[in-house]
Amino acid sequence: MNFARLSAIPQLTTYDLVKTLAILLMLIDHVGYFFYPDEMWFRVIGRACLPIWFFLIGYANSRDVGPSLWIGAIIVGIGSITLGGSVFALNILFSMLAIRLVIDHVANRMFSHWTWLVGGFALMVAAYMPSAMLFEYGTSGLLLALFGYIMRHEDEIQMPRWVLYVFSALTLVFFAASQIYLFGRMDPNFGEAESKVTLIVVGLSGLMMACFSPRVLPRLSEGLPRFMTIILQITGRFTMEIYVIHMILFRLASLMLDNPRHTFMNIHWFN
Repeated sequence: MNFARLSAIPQLTTYDLVKTLAILLMLIDHVGYFFYPDEMWFRVIGRACLPIWFFLIGYANSRDVGPSLWIGAIIVGIGSITLGGSVFALNILFSMLAIRLVIDHVANRMFSHWTWLVGGFALMVAAYMPSAMLFEYGTSGLLLALFGYIMRHEDEIQMPRWVLYVFSALTLVFFAASQIYLFGRMDPNFGEAESKVTLIVVGLSGLMMACFSPRVLPRLSEGLPRFMTIILQITGRFTMEIYVIHMILFRLASLMLDNPRHTFMNIHWFN
């Protein structure tokens, strides 16, 4: 871990807060996945973390695809293959790598004219199912990242803002609908209440990110005890490391608890 990240900006930032929230929601989601697979409310609440993760990829100026992200993705992939998961879909870190590689090219094309925007959106919706078999969340992740790109570059995009906002809203609705469909296939008890809450939590998450702006928070930093500031900085600045470590630990714990969904070296191609 590069602990220089803690001293680079000694005060809390809005990035620290939203990433910490995403980490908490992710842990709730994965507790449900690994330990309470019949309790779908864990997964429903956890859906709110995904618009945050993908939004921040598109919102960021950096398109870093350095070795640390590749190493993390490979470690999680090996853990999945050997500890009861599958080869495909490749984990979300691979999805993030792919998005960082293509998002600027896709955005430059799609936001050049409304016909490209409509056609690109329709193509990504159509490609969602096959792409999600290869990468976690497939093209829905790219659409959410484009939502983040819009919020960062809306003054530069030569399109009416209402068009961009409609695109962003439809992206969130499509993501929620895709998750409702998949959960409905996994659990016949996933009903109307769960579907409504999924739509609500994804919508609230998207609305929060639409209001996001990078800021340093000196008053909050000074008002909190120092240990709480450090904890929030760690959870906000070491998200990839936290993801990798907890995925390995959760898989090992699930294996030790004799969860039939996770068995050692039961290798298969698709989930």
